[in-house]
Amino acid sequence: MIASKLNILIGILFEGKAKSMADATDIGYSSISRWRNGKATSSDELIKLYVHGISLDWLFDTENYDIADMFARNDAGNKLRSRMPAAMQYTSQERVMMVNEKSQIISATVNKLE
Repeated sequence: MIASKLNILIGILFEGKAKSMADATDIGYSSISRWRNGKATSSDELIKLYVHGISLDWLFDTENYDIADMFARNDAGNKLRSRMPAAMQYTSQERVMMVNEKSQIISATVNKLE
């Protein structure tokens, strides 16, 4: 579980480079490599992930793969979120609401034109 989510996170935020993540989080590259391969994680290094903006709730949640939830609710998480493309920053519920709102606007406009 951690391995697949870590790979998602590294792919999106660090251009797929574990070394870039290691440099940005002060977590050893070998530790990140072990995690990506499904090996053990140390609690000290997990805390570093949180301190650097990664949500541990998201990381350990076996059902939530919504990338907008990968960020810790702290300043570092907000900073990391800003590295994501704008369209990916919203939760799936927020994206559905935006689509529904736009659909309603389009429908109203079409009705006015008829």
